Amino acid sequence: MDPARDEARDLFNGKTLLVIDQDFFLSDQTRRMVEGWGGAFVVVGCVAEAHEFLKSRQVDAAVIDIELETRDAFLLCERLDALGIPFVFAFGDSAPDAVRAHGGFSLRGRSTR
Repeated sequence: MDPARDEARDLFNGKTLLVIDQDFFLSDQTRRMVEGWGGAFVVVGCVAEAHEFLKSRQVDAAVIDIELETRDAFLLCERLDALGIPFVFAFGDSAPDAVRAHGGFSLRGRSTR
């Protein structure tokens, strides 16, 4: 038994994760992990779709690709905060200064170049 896997399964089992991302790599990799741990996975391609989704559905957490629409992404973060939904910023090579100033958890990917 792997304690880390058991802990991840306990954290994600029965939970719904919203991913705001246009990059198939992040979405696919995250989907496989979350579903493997018993969670549900929803991906939308832009911040506007995320706002629309949140009007009628509940999620337990969100991963936001901050490189999409930076200004709008921060407005979404404010909404998620107000709803009590934890979120993670995902970004490529470097975080925009605004991400560092906002605080919270950031997930940095490696360059594919």
